[in-house]
Amino acid sequence: MKILKRDNHKKTMIRLAALGDQVLFSGANFILTIILARFYSEVELAAYGIAITIALMISSIQQNTYVIQNAVLPPVIMRRRGAKVFGEQLIAWGLVFLIEVLCLGTICAIGDNSLYFKAIAVSTISCTLLYMQISLDRVLLIKHERFVDPLVTSALFLILIGGLFFAVPHYGLGFNFTMLLIGIFTVFKNIWIGCVIGKPDFFWGWRLLMRDSRRYFISASMGVAGSAGFINIPVFVLGYLSTPIQTAVFGAMRSLMQPVMVILRSLDVIDKNYFQQKGSSYAVMHKAVLKLLVIYGSLALSALLVMAIFSRLIVHLAYGEKYIEYSNLLAGWGAIFFFIAISNPIETVLVKLKRFKIYNYYRIPAGLLGICLSISLSGSMGAWGAVIACIAGWTVSVSVGLWLIRDVLFFKMGERG
Repeated sequence: MKILKRDNHKKTMIRLAALGDQVLFSGANFILTIILARFYSEVELAAYGIAITIALMISSIQQNTYVIQNAVLPPVIMRRRGAKVFGEQLIAWGLVFLIEVLCLGTICAIGDNSLYFKAIAVSTISCTLLYMQISLDRVLLIKHERFVDPLVTSALFLILIGGLFFAVPHYGLGFNFTMLLIGIFTVFKNIWIGCVIGKPDFFWGWRLLMRDSRRYFISASMGVAGSAGFINIPVFVLGYLSTPIQTAVFGAMRSLMQPVMVILRSLDVIDKNYFQQKGSSYAVMHKAVLKLLVIYGSLALSALLVMAIFSRLIVHLAYGEKYIEYSNLLAGWGAIFFFIAISNPIETVLVKLKRFKIYNYYRIPAGLLGICLSISLSGSMGAWGAVIACIAGWTVSVSVGLWLIRDVLFFKMGERG
């Protein structure tokens, strides 16, 4: 009984530490959005929104290629291969960074003086460096039982962004300089992770990256290509068919959802860790996934109600009167958040059942629907057209996921499994 109480106490402390970490990190992202919206132009805010979209696409491929697979490993196994996985992460991180720097250099070399494209390139580098770290760094630390350590880096990031909130208007810091500071922060964070986890094993890291790429990269890319149709591509279509203000508004409202989205990802990392320890029987998975669907669904519905009822107040507090006329768009993003939330436990079960690859392929129709709707609606409806395209695609994607785990959802006690 004492051991059980101690385990429950430990689990509670881990969840609180993870939540605190995410509150700090999401708070920093929230303040960063306010800085961009208040002190920089609509063009630069729109560029940042597109950069975030590109970074999240790359991060999604990374997630599906090797992060999720490591997240569900037992802690003992993960600790043994921690240096190898860290090496794999740094190699992938470095390759993406090199490609993006070359793209930026090409833009500068051809003499494109467009502030928009240069801002996209610079902020994409910064955002990719930051978002490729979020999930795997926390997985590594959690598996090594360094539960409080992420609080330190998130607190430092919050201090950095908080300092920029006062420094940007006072010293007139440029957009590119602000993005550069964020990129430098991620480099030092990697150095710190290396001090905690240990020296990265680049030899085995490369071999792991090659192995994971052979196994999962194609399906991960196909899954991202499919999901991009209702997650990422609508913002590109919006930027092409509509005005910069519509793209800026789309990104501004999406950024207001980042605090709850990042908190959700934090809880998902913890739940994936404990899901693995519970076992693989259908009876255990049935009970666990239903519980998580209720918890995540309730969280998402609560957020949706808050976003719908207090949208004008939230937008006013964040951006002043600048985007207040578009505040009702926040309710649409609340609906998108609901689908994102319930998809997390569904994906955990799909990984356990080894059906994640086929799930990625099955999401392609959802992506095609999102692309078609964004093309047909964004020109006339602006940001709302892109949001509707996202909601429609997410509806199909989640439905496919539920169908693929129907044998777990409707498992009856006494049945084989």
